[in-house]
Amino acid sequence: MKKNLLFIISILFSSIAFSQAPECIEIFMSEYVEGWSNNKAIELYNPTDQEIDLSNYRLERYSNGSSSADVTKKIDLAGIMPPLSVYVIVIDKRDSLGVDQEAPVWDELQAKADTFLCPVYEVNNTMYFNGNDAMVLKNTSGSTPYTVDRIGKVGVDPGVEGWNDVGPDYTFAANGATGWTKDHSLIRKSTVLIGDLFPANAFDVSSEWDSIPPTLYDDEGNIIGGNWESLGVHTCECGDVVNSVNELSDFSFEIYPNPANDFFIIESKTNIVKATVYGMTGVKIFSTNSSSQKLTIETSIWAKGYYLVNLQFENGYVLSKKVLIQ
Repeated sequence: MKKNLLFIISILFSSIAFSQAPECIEIFMSEYVEGWSNNKAIELYNPTDQEIDLSNYRLERYSNGSSSADVTKKIDLAGIMPPLSVYVIVIDKRDSLGVDQEAPVWDELQAKADTFLCPVYEVNNTMYFNGNDAMVLKNTSGSTPYTVDRIGKVGVDPGVEGWNDVGPDYTFAANGATGWTKDHSLIRKSTVLIGDLFPANAFDVSSEWDSIPPTLYDDEGNIIGGNWESLGVHTCECGDVVNSVNELSDFSFEIYPNPANDFFIIESKTNIVKATVYGMTGVKIFSTNSSSQKLTIETSIWAKGYYLVNLQFENGYVLSKKVLIQ
């Protein structure tokens, strides 16, 4: 599938006959968290009906208007994304005693992570982005990596407040408007079906994104928590990601025991057509095709830790849920 995608997108760039990109064929960034302190995350979304191997992709950070990114600002990804799923990358700051640059990511954001990256700034600082850094997602499967999505414009410094929705420059530095990217989260609009393939174009953040503050406040203006409920799910016309049974109507399932020891059971009122289990690094641990409302999965030889259970149901829903093996 990767070779086919590369061929399609190569045609897109080489032919003036195409006015827009194909749809739902390539992963893209679905959420961006540039929160207070080290609360930083990128959510990727797989809009296709195929598993995506993340080892064919990398993230790059172009800081403060730089037109290039050195090796410390590029990070190769790893893992497998099931169809219609999201993958949440969080900066690796988990030391509860950390201060300043080592301040820990808040617990509720840590709980959303599928992986943690970039623990040491000097080794790799791709995930240390601020609102005025451009973030680029590239496909590296071929001999020439190519952009499949971006936030911001490479080579442009929008100023300390980041990008906004005021043309023609869309930057804080140009027009002094309130920034949409510094100390904010961006959520991709449901109408976006493919990433931004044209990094040389002006970056109009409001055309494809909604911007929300990354923290929640009480009536007196005090921070009471992170505003990250939308991480781990994504609404898109390619197909919605569903991670919580509470979001479904007329649909019930359960996974128990959780935490588990030697086994866990998946039970549903709707037939399960496929169950796949991934380790938190994205390695596939188990997969089975089924047409059953109840599955028992043996885990006695699995290592302790969290696993991602991806379920496909006959009613069309795709669900991912974490299970802890003790």
